[in-house]
Amino acid sequence: MTNVGNEYGQVLNLTIQLSSQPARGLGWTTCVKVSSNGDAGEPQPDAIYVVRDCCSDRGVGAVLHWFRPWTSTVRLDVFHFMEAYHPLYGTFCSKLSSCIFEWDKQDVCRLKEAKRAELKKKHQGHEPTDAQVLASISSKELAKHRPKHCRRKTRGVEETRALIKSLLDSIWQLVDGTGLHLINQEHMSRVWEVQQKHLACIQDPPGVQL
Repeated sequence: MTNVGNEYGQVLNLTIQLSSQPARGLGWTTCVKVSSNGDAGEPQPDAIYVVRDCCSDRGVGAVLHWFRPWTSTVRLDVFHFMEAYHPLYGTFCSKLSSCIFEWDKQDVCRLKEAKRAELKKKHQGHEPTDAQVLASISSKELAKHRPKHCRRKTRGVEETRALIKSLLDSIWQLVDGTGLHLINQEHMSRVWEVQQKHLACIQDPPGVQL
């Protein structure tokens, strides 16, 4: 099954096939999509997010081969990157997300000013301190304002690499109530070694936010 969607979460094309040659169906889907965009006078997308075939060490990757003559930026979907660590999906992946994304500083500043005005009105004109403003903004409230007010963006390759490595280093020795290690360090080290090649591929292209 091959889905082609847009930035609004709408599915534009859906192909389901029983062929033993999956490339045949994908080729048909992409041919139709490229052709329909051209017929409608629509530009090629700025970025295409995929769950595989994102990186290529030898020129044009498989995705752009199928979507030729498009020259869009191809990126690995960040959440697929995170799912490689599925044995620790809960709290760990929440921390992993923070290693990859940061809140847009301008958006957060606007939210803080709105919260400051709200607190001032609530307390009869008393000016709240910065600490009080920050304390009044919960992570749930930030998420509630996303994406219209508080957006998130990727941190860049090297900062992401350093933060994920630091996160992994902090969990190697974690144990459960019986003293057993929560993770297999050898296995997780292999996952990290493989996943590092995708760090550049999960970064937002200029002017685009996943």
